[in-house]
Amino acid sequence: MPFNINTGLFTPPAGATNAVTGQVIQSAVWNSIHGDISNALTGMVQGTQPLLPYNPPVLAGTVGTISTQAAAIINPSAAFALTLPIPSVASGRSVLVKSIANFTVSNNLANVVPLAGGAAGTVVLSASGKFALLACDGISWNIMAAN
Repeated sequence: MPFNINTGLFTPPAGATNAVTGQVIQSAVWNSIHGDISNALTGMVQGTQPLLPYNPPVLAGTVGTISTQAAAIINPSAAFALTLPIPSVASGRSVLVKSIANFTVSNNLANVVPLAGGAAGTVVLSASGKFALLACDGISWNIMAAN
């Protein structure tokens, strides 16, 4: 694949010429670049799961675990206890979570650093319609984006 997900570099297909500012990219070359980058972005692998899966699992009830998934939709029936991977073995991973019911979603360990920073706690999501993108630094799960 010409797009290397490890380095972030794109190598044009054989026979492609370098684009010049203001020059029109030939459609065959563009189709190759666009198709390859699109596949790379939707198929970036983290463990064995895509970075942004199209069909994330739905975790329902009051307890759920994210192990190898890169994303989850949480449909709690009451306060939800979410188990995130242990940070020491998940360093470099990211997880996207979204709640669709009006209950708090908390991690089982006090290792979630809020979006604004500060001390780690347990709350991941506070209400329905909330989402959070968490990134693991090997010690904590840091909320990088949320609403």
